[in-house]
Amino acid sequence: MIHPCFVIVGHPNKGKSSLVATLAQNDQVGISALSGTTLESTVYPMTVNDQLCYELVDTPGFQRAARLLEWLQQQPVTASQRQETILAWLQHEENENHFPDEYRLLMPLVSEESAIIYVVDGSKPYRSSYEAEMEILRWTGRPRMAIINPISKTDFIADWQQALDQYFSVVRVFNPVQASFAEQIDLLKVFSTLKQNWQDSIERAVTALRQQREEKLRDALEHLIVGMEEILTLKMKIPLPPQEQLADKGFQLVQARYRQKVAELEQVVRKRILKSLHHYHFQDLSEPLLLQSSDLFDQRQWRIWGLPKRQLVWFAAGSGAAAGALVDIGLGGSSLLMGAAIGSVLSGGTALLWGEDIAKAKLAGKIPMGYEEWNIGPVRNLSFAWALLSRYLYLIEMLLHRNHARRDRMEENDQELIASNFRQRVDQLNNKDKFKLNAWLQNGKGYFNSHEQLVSILARLISVE
Repeated sequence: MIHPCFVIVGHPNKGKSSLVATLAQNDQVGISALSGTTLESTVYPMTVNDQLCYELVDTPGFQRAARLLEWLQQQPVTASQRQETILAWLQHEENENHFPDEYRLLMPLVSEESAIIYVVDGSKPYRSSYEAEMEILRWTGRPRMAIINPISKTDFIADWQQALDQYFSVVRVFNPVQASFAEQIDLLKVFSTLKQNWQDSIERAVTALRQQREEKLRDALEHLIVGMEEILTLKMKIPLPPQEQLADKGFQLVQARYRQKVAELEQVVRKRILKSLHHYHFQDLSEPLLLQSSDLFDQRQWRIWGLPKRQLVWFAAGSGAAAGALVDIGLGGSSLLMGAAIGSVLSGGTALLWGEDIAKAKLAGKIPMGYEEWNIGPVRNLSFAWALLSRYLYLIEMLLHRNHARRDRMEENDQELIASNFRQRVDQLNNKDKFKLNAWLQNGKGYFNSHEQLVSILARLISVE
């Protein structure tokens, strides 16, 4: 089976490694703002479910292109012999001593299934000095295209386009750090035009990448569900020594220890989501990742990321009948019944549904050595549960749309606007799914016989485009 090999070449610090990271779906590719950090040609296979789709080769940047071209042009060869001359030059290892970077970046082009992807910075002015690089690449005789990477601005794209058109059959503008998944797919389809027999291979790659993206989303949602069920059903028995039993101090200590355990579990879920979406880079960061800097137990965060109190009352009343007649009739003509249900929720006490505490703590009694044993859990605060859910869904959506060349910290931007969009998506669910989702948040694991239906509901709360 044919596997295309795309050799990414160009001048140092033009975005070659960023392009490799994005198209290889690999955030372990080394990227640096410093020039000349790629010293060797490194092959990155793009595999999906152990199926090799294509290979990308990250190469050092040109350093002595003008001198190498001068040497090549001194050889008494015709145009038909240029490719053979380059291949013969690569077979003499001593040439690596004179042109180490050029030798290493050209070596992958020995393969007949290789093609050249030449990367330039469209935010910098075009200079004739680049023509030596482009002419050397033309000597290789390999299929080739050019990518204009507007790293910081687009001022010089037109100039680059005119120059590159003279050396490359295909020229595209593509920012590997900002490119969406759809833009990545479009670029791969352009790659398939470089060689006639690559069409089927690239089509298989596109299909596999789309399938992989769906699988990554399902895996992330599965980790969300399992993790939230562990958090929402958490129960703890906490013994307190005599010195910690003064007044309300014992109650406060129990709540604090419970919150600490919840926070630890919440971090575990984040790491599982990062892994499922193949964003391993963030696991090594010392700085907080997207909303970690905001207190998970801050009621202001619950108001931002959760649902309005009136809606929580409505959900709390309806969730108990999520599988019964109340949902089956879609609440039509049942205003009196709903009013009674809401009344029962209110009369039964709603402080825990959206109060300050996330779970009820109760003194179970005395135990040996003068200790008191407290029972706390499970989570019964709907405000907290909905806020936690929406924050996880936002994290998944951000990671799903973030390509693997980006290494900057994810910004939280306008939390109010983002949370408002989430609430709108919840409103777009039908009543039956709304109540089922809320009932799951109230009851935790065991509410759904399988996670398949819950994954389907949650997927509708995430924008995949």
